[in-house]
Amino acid sequence: MITDTLASRGIPPHPDLITWFGWHDGTDEPRSVQPAGGLMPADGNRLIGDLHLPGLDEALVAHDHAIAGELKVNPEPAHPWFYWPGWFPVLRFTDPWTVCIDTLGSAGPAGTLFVHDVGVDNDPPRVFFRSLSYLVDAVIETYATGLVSPTEPLVDFTLVPPAAQPLAY
Repeated sequence: MITDTLASRGIPPHPDLITWFGWHDGTDEPRSVQPAGGLMPADGNRLIGDLHLPGLDEALVAHDHAIAGELKVNPEPAHPWFYWPGWFPVLRFTDPWTVCIDTLGSAGPAGTLFVHDVGVDNDPPRVFFRSLSYLVDAVIETYATGLVSPTEPLVDFTLVPPAAQPLAY
């Protein structure tokens, strides 16, 4: 289902992306009305701190919104400013930025995670983690310290292990 959904929208089904949404495809948490169906961050979809896990449907909404935003401000989509070809949201912060996987390798190696922040020029794009695996390892290592709670939205990122420092974006 995940592969078919992505393919129907022209999104390359990177193996990490399939695994990610196969593991977590949303929750029964309340949804936003603006944008319709958008993520309302809550403990049930919190990965760590203010980073939340969107469901595939929510990620598709964010993806469409990011593409429309890029086209609105960028007269030359062949030279992206904020949202690069092949990017797809895998995490959402409570602010309007997302973490995207580069499914095509348009901004770096395929599978790399980048920050999509509409308030920041992404030229060059900011690498968040080398892959979803590195992100998950960093989150596990951070929770293993016992200094961070899965339900705590405010995390003192000076306490996290060095490998997890990108989480402090």
